[in-house]
Amino acid sequence: MTTLPSHGVLLELHNMGIYLIGHSGIGKSEIALQLIHQGACLVCDDAPDFTSNVVSQDNENDKIHGQITGHCPKGYYGLMHLHDLGIINIIELFSSDASERQYFKPSQIVHFVIELIAVDNRQTIITKQSPQQLLTPGYQHWHCHSWTIPGIRIHLYPNRNIPMIINTAVLQFSTLFHKASFDNSREKKQ
Repeated sequence: MTTLPSHGVLLELHNMGIYLIGHSGIGKSEIALQLIHQGACLVCDDAPDFTSNVVSQDNENDKIHGQITGHCPKGYYGLMHLHDLGIINIIELFSSDASERQYFKPSQIVHFVIELIAVDNRQTIITKQSPQQLLTPGYQHWHCHSWTIPGIRIHLYPNRNIPMIINTAVLQFSTLFHKASFDNSREKKQ
């Protein structure tokens, strides 16, 4: 388990809090901007503040369930930094949009972490992984404020449609997340 880094982009995508992380300059903000154009909502670019709180306690099994919430610091609402463009304001850029869509929100529960990893090409990944690894998602868990957040690694290489892959990963995780919630609530009622 790895400690959650403080630098990343927090978005809401498909009603899930998604935290994009990766080395500086890898393109987190550019990918986030593409996702915003496709329907995501910005929470914070670069350095969200995180808080934790207890959601429920299972005394019978001695377990505490909690969640991490990411917050955009005041003064940074709707701002993103993009190489070559500098600081842009998502709220001002999209405020003329006639739709009722929300482009920014000040906080969001973090459900899923996506680590972006740069590689030279697809062949680099294929030669370093076993057939089993190639067929299995690179799931991992991140640690923040004593809580664990699930995540996945996505490799960046030329000509790969990263926003589409992220959308698919979030939809897949969302389906698994909601199925697990449904299964857990059924077990408690019986």
